[in-house]
Amino acid sequence: MKKEEPKLGEILIRKGWLSPPALEEALSKQKKTRQFLGEILLADRKITDEQLAMALAEQSGLAFVRLANFYVDWPLVFRFSSSLILEKKCFPLRVSGNEITFALTNTLDAWTVSQIEQESRGYRVRLTLVTQKDMNELMARYREYVNIKVRKQLDSEQ
Repeated sequence: MKKEEPKLGEILIRKGWLSPPALEEALSKQKKTRQFLGEILLADRKITDEQLAMALAEQSGLAFVRLANFYVDWPLVFRFSSSLILEKKCFPLRVSGNEITFALTNTLDAWTVSQIEQESRGYRVRLTLVTQKDMNELMARYREYVNIKVRKQLDSEQ
């Protein structure tokens, strides 16, 4: 019999990041809006982006990674489609042996995980969770780097 994952609200309360009344209020909103609980709690400023990512990591059994001043391995990044990176918001962080580690913010998107595995072409995939803020910063760095590459390419063709 499969062990049931702890609920997000329970983790947040246990860690002292959320009060039971705040959870009840958010769950009530969730019934009406069908939004993810974490989205509601963030929008209502009941928890931080980092607290949510850490709780989701605990819930899913994945590692949580902070990406401040993270070195981007651009040759690794460009092995993967821009749609995987920009649309699915998952980012290849490093390759070690036969394993590639990816950062993502949504553990519930099975389609994205399947696409990561397909594009990894035989490498084992390790998933890590990051904050939305860190992911947004990675996406901005990616766009900037791609723009620079395109400009250089255009300049060299003239």
